[in-house]
Parts: sequence; C-alpha cells; structure tokens
Amino acid sequence: MNNETLSMVAKVLNTAALLVIGYGLLVRRKPSVHIPVMLCAFAMDTINVLLVEIYARSTKGAGAVEQTVGLMGGSGSMLQYVHVSTSVLCLVGYAVAIVTGRQLLKGVGGRGAHRVNATLFLPTRLVSYVTSFWM
Repeated sequence: MNNETLSMVAKVLNTAALLVIGYGLLVRRKPSVHIPVMLCAFAMDTINVLLVEIYARSTKGAGAVEQTVGLMGGSGSMLQYVHVSTSVLCLVGYAVAIVTGRQLLKGVGGRGAHRVNATLFLPTRLVSYVTSFWM
C-alpha cells in the first residue's frame, strides 16, 4: 500500500469512526446496541492510530509519537498542539467510558461520570477529527 492510499484509508476510517460514534449516541438508551457500537468505534480509532503511526514513519522517517514528543518541545504550530492534545484526551475519554460503562452494566453506578465523560468526549473527538485533516 503506497503512502497516498494509506493516508486516504486513515481519513476514511477516521470519518467512519466518527459516524459510528454518532450512531452510538443515537442508540445510547439501548445498551445491547450501544455497547458494541461504541466498542467498534474504539477499535476503529485504535486501528486509525496505528495507520497514522505507519504513515508517519513511512513519509517523515519518524513515527507520530516521536513527532509529538518533538512537538511538545516547542517546535509546533497551535493547530498541531490542539490536534495532539484533543487526540490524547480522546484516548483518555475512551478509557473513562469503558470503566464507567462497565460500572453501569454491573449496576454499581457510574451514570453521572459516564454522561459527563460523553459531554466532554464528543466535542473533543470532533475537534480531533477536524484538525486531523491539516496534519
């Protein structure tokens, strides 16, 4: 797979994951549908991170993680800082959603935290998505 194809696949997967998240939001009151849909979105985003890492290594000689470390050293633009920050927050949001979702599933609480996380996660994921097209 050449670099242009890899970049296009990553963008399509990113868009598809966002659409899946949107569907997951629509079916949030149906746990039997919501849970697998959101886990699918998480898997899609995880695969996308791996694709971005492969793409960065093949085009820039350094992976996205190494570039991020360099970026945090002060060599990046505001757009890069926003993208990296929101992308990291999305990963944190997924982790919180999984933990609080499991609590809900077990019936031991977590609804408030799950809702707050969703309220923060959705706009953060949207900003990460929009800024990804300029990376």
